[in-house]
Order: sequence, then C-alpha cells, then structure tokens
Amino acid sequence: MAIPRNRVFLLGLAVLILLCCNLRARQIEDWPYDKLFKHADLVLIAKPLAVRDATKDDNATPPKGKDDLLTGVVTSFEVLHVIKGEYKPKKIDLVHFRLRTGVQIGNGPCLVEFHTKMTELSGKGWAAAVSSDYILFLKKGTDGRFEPVSGQYDPSLSVKQIIGPLP
Repeated sequence: MAIPRNRVFLLGLAVLILLCCNLRARQIEDWPYDKLFKHADLVLIAKPLAVRDATKDDNATPPKGKDDLLTGVVTSFEVLHVIKGEYKPKKIDLVHFRLRTGVQIGNGPCLVEFHTKMTELSGKGWAAAVSSDYILFLKKGTDGRFEPVSGQYDPSLSVKQIIGPLP
C-alpha cells in the first residue's frame, strides 16, 4: 500500500520545522558516585538542623552573572559521619542558593532544598514519618568554606538524600 504524497509532504514539512526551531538546552555535567568521591575534599553524612536566608555576614555570593536570579541560603547540619577527608566539628553550615522570589527560568539550575522536619509517607495499609539524612560531596571553595563539588549552580548533583527502610 502506497503512502499518499500529501502525507509524505506533511511529514517532511513537520521534520523540517522541528529541525529549524531554535532549541535551547543547557548541558549538565554527569556526576556519578566515583567522580563525586574523586573530586570531593570532604564527604559527610549529615542531618539538616535549620535552614535560613543568608545574611551579609554569610557572604553568600551567587555564581558569576547569576546575582539577579539567585539568593543565598544557609543550612546548618549535624555531622553524623565523615566518609572522606577530615572534619572535627559536629556542625557544618553550608551556603547554597535558591531562585529569587518571582524568578522563573527555563533550563535553570539544579538547586537543592533540605528537609529539616519529618516527612509523612503512606502506602496501602501503612504510614510512616521519616527523617532525612544526606550524603554531601563537598570541595573547599576559594573562600575556605566547603561547597558542593558540582558547583553552586547545580548543587543537587552533589547531594544524595538518605531515607531509611520503609515498612
């Protein structure tokens, strides 16, 4: 059975239009576990205690050229276990960023948000409240503070959430 010429023409036109569109996509670097471990100066298992907006004293400077999009956040963690590197204090403050109120961008950053409260989960015949711990893959920044290995624009690639077994 032959395909009618008008269908072939329409299909060809559709393909041409798709190929001519100005597609915009941001390439995101791949961060598998072995690469995270290799590039991290410090790997921690930590529990978030508090999240607050950054103040001037925190010196939370967004990545270059992103000042109008991002605002600083500071999350305080209890250090539960050091997996790689040396870190003696039982608390660490991590500066990261969130989108400014009202800002919407396509192909935007992979930002991270930490849960300090119990999360309610439920399924068929069960319910549970779970807390979240996180594995943080960190590098020492130019200012001496630790920051996500994958950078401040895509920090979620350096953070892995841990939730215990569910019922």
